[in-house]
Amino acid sequence: MVDSNVLNCLHKGENALLHQKILSRVIENMTPVLVNIIKEGIQKGIFSCRYTEQYMQIFLAASLTLTDEGIFESDADFQLKIMTALISVLEMMLCVPENSFMQMFNKLQNR
Repeated sequence: MVDSNVLNCLHKGENALLHQKILSRVIENMTPVLVNIIKEGIQKGIFSCRYTEQYMQIFLAASLTLTDEGIFESDADFQLKIMTALISVLEMMLCVPENSFMQMFNKLQNR
């Protein structure tokens, strides 16, 4: 978790470019990690994905942007709906049965 003071600083208007660059770096650095996981899943017959790198970039960009409270003010209900939609999109991207990942998410929520 990121310190709230750091987040508040990042979300100031004068730091918008820095915030954008940080989001960009996170996407650049996380994409290869996710691509490797997806490729392993493809080799094992768990996933099917035509545009692995591009899908993961899209997924990360959407996830980081839509869950960033400095960009979108949100309440718990909005955040839950966004997470549900993101998980659904990921399931479609990886051609897994509907609710495959949602079941895992729900188990984590109930802890």
